[in-house]
Amino acid sequence: MGVPAPRLFQRHLKELEKQFLTGEHPEITEICFRDKSTSGGWKNYHISMWGKKSVAQEPFCFYRKPHRQDAFFRLYLQSLVLRDSCHECRIKQIASTADFTVGDAWGINEILSNFDDNQGASFVCIRTRAGEEWLEKLREKLDCREIAYQQVCERNPSLIRSVPCSPRRKEFDACVDSLSIRELAEKFTKPSWKVSILRKLAGLRERIHAITKTGNI
Repeated sequence: MGVPAPRLFQRHLKELEKQFLTGEHPEITEICFRDKSTSGGWKNYHISMWGKKSVAQEPFCFYRKPHRQDAFFRLYLQSLVLRDSCHECRIKQIASTADFTVGDAWGINEILSNFDDNQGASFVCIRTRAGEEWLEKLREKLDCREIAYQQVCERNPSLIRSVPCSPRRKEFDACVDSLSIRELAEKFTKPSWKVSILRKLAGLRERIHAITKTGNI
């Protein structure tokens, strides 16, 4: 994918802060974009946030939603809140001067089925001798498998190609300052009836799994 515009993300945080953390000194203290502690694990990870309403208060989890239900993340998945540079990224494939590249190992279940524990896996692409030495130092602390570079690229094309600009980007930019993040998500990311049904079924499956796991039927 790409990197979201920080200005819009800060707006999202301010809106959530105003909605959930009304107090003398509200503060968001921690954000987790890949919360896999729920029953959904990696396949249905959550966006979770912790914060407090005053200086003396201990932080608490005030916000937790499946990533596809979070307003900002929905806009992100539609490539509507990315930085302009992400659509013409110059650091792709061999153009990168980094020692190594780290990213999500999408489709790891198709490449190494016994490596998929629903907690997520990352790929590490070694590009220089320094990167290779770094990996060797940490290898004992990591659970590593070697796979072909092409296999990674086929399932994570952002490694070699810039993400296309949304066809609705100009329309989005025209009203970005007049609508809240939630309103923008409702306007630009309304799912089709088929997607809505699939999401409801996924949520039902998650609840059933949680019930059977705890035994609270």
